[in-house]
Amino acid sequence: MKKPKVAFFDLNHTCLQMTGIPREDIEGYINHIKSPSWFPLTLPESWERLNPWPEVAWAITNLQEKGIVCCTLSNNPIATQIKQLVYANLFDWNFLVPLEAYHVFKPDVKAYQVACNLLKVAPEDALMVTANHDFGDIEGAASIGMPSVWIDRKNEDETYEIKNLMDLVKILK
Repeated sequence: MKKPKVAFFDLNHTCLQMTGIPREDIEGYINHIKSPSWFPLTLPESWERLNPWPEVAWAITNLQEKGIVCCTLSNNPIATQIKQLVYANLFDWNFLVPLEAYHVFKPDVKAYQVACNLLKVAPEDALMVTANHDFGDIEGAASIGMPSVWIDRKNEDETYEIKNLMDLVKILK
């Protein structure tokens, strides 16, 4: 895998554990972002208190030491992202992409274009990191030529090598 200049991370499930979030809240979130018209997303307060996966802070630091800029690329409003990251004690991000300022949600192709434009990076020099295999991040990123990596947090594929962000760091030597 080519070392990217910028790595864009989904937050929900990729960096933050969604344990305890009711299924109906997740379904409401999905229905909201898939609506044909954009309107602001409001998440329950419980989403502001999600624990990080154990290796996230270590991985972000190690990727940055390799010269990779690490950014969030989440549908969560910036105010929610800040509360989530403060609660999770994850302070070392280089940038939080404010998708709501551009009235777009992932997996709309415009979301990935906005992220690359804001960081002044060509899509092929970026990497989308997601643990949501069937959400659309992989396809959305690919549609503009951005590589992506799937983190198999649920062990859906026993033969797949990238189970957590430590595995990603090892691959991006």
